[in-house]
Amino acid sequence: MYDEVEQADYVLVVCTETYARRFRGHEEAGVGLGARWEGAIITNFLYVEQDDSTKFIPVVVDGDDRKHIMAPLSLTSFHVIGRPGSRNLEPLVAQLRGQPLVEPALLLGEISRQAEERSPAWDVLEGADNRQLSETVSLLENLIGPPSGAETSEEAAYFLGRLLEADGQLAAAINAYYRSSEYHGRYWTESIAGVERVNTQLQRHFGPGSAVEAAMAWMAAVMRGNMDLAWQLTQRNLRLSLVQAWIIANEGRSEVSRYDREELAAALSALNPRHRLRRAFFRTQLREFQYTFQGYNAATWGAAERPRRYGVEYELVIFMDTGGEELRWQPGEQRPAITLILKREITEWKVAGFQSLLIPGWPPTEAPLPGQEHGRPFADQ
Repeated sequence: MYDEVEQADYVLVVCTETYARRFRGHEEAGVGLGARWEGAIITNFLYVEQDDSTKFIPVVVDGDDRKHIMAPLSLTSFHVIGRPGSRNLEPLVAQLRGQPLVEPALLLGEISRQAEERSPAWDVLEGADNRQLSETVSLLENLIGPPSGAETSEEAAYFLGRLLEADGQLAAAINAYYRSSEYHGRYWTESIAGVERVNTQLQRHFGPGSAVEAAMAWMAAVMRGNMDLAWQLTQRNLRLSLVQAWIIANEGRSEVSRYDREELAAALSALNPRHRLRRAFFRTQLREFQYTFQGYNAATWGAAERPRRYGVEYELVIFMDTGGEELRWQPGEQRPAITLILKREITEWKVAGFQSLLIPGWPPTEAPLPGQEHGRPFADQ
């Protein structure tokens, strides 16, 4: 099985509820061992061969089966093939043959100039390389409407959607694609494809099994005072680092110093600690969490929609006070924000840090995310 996976150009993974259960090793003993071994092979390939993640293509029969796509495969494209009599294999076959159905997301500096007739929208894009993205977006938005005519408005809305999608402004991109599709002109097919493409990205970013969902669950547990749940949603290195910092801060107290600190740290950092000092530690740690994040309100704060991924393991989730409304953040704008670092652990995401990663030790030390060793702080991004 390993040899076949290694030699294959593509591996189709048909995701069903049963297969997902066996993939994760949640099946009863002795049942579905083949699927469980496949899951181990696939997960290993994704972690070791990071540049080969497109080898594995999730396939589902119905759209409702999306929730059964396993977390290690959630960052790649999937296909809904339909049931007999209503099959739709064209997108899947196109990917296998390397024939894209739609053009890739538009990037500044890579704009096609093969249109037979130049429009004001094309003129805006012509100078896009020499101005800020926000200015180009504003110019395109000004072209959408009756004074510009239907053809120019449709084209400007479509180009706007492409630019916003490439920049990770997904909600705004969908709105632009919808506006373009309403004209039912030459870009109608591309606009509808854009809506579907971006909707898929949003689902993966915010939907079940996503880093954003895990971060929101962690914040909710902290705000409700449920430290047991928050602790289970915290990655092991962060748990151990927090415990070590607490032990160091309280090593002068007799109830702490009486224990070997290594043994105490191991006991308190367990997923479900049973040590007699658990209550004292949890009370202190919960108070610190709630004080640090006291401004957070799930009703008025939202997660940034631009995915910020680092390798295959880490994702940065930024919560910002939006007043409960859609917000297009502008460079230089100052708003209260909370940063959580999530780490993927096989099938789920867990909180692994805040402004930086914590490395266990006496005392714990800080470390940046992979690739950020010489980069800007997260708050500046």
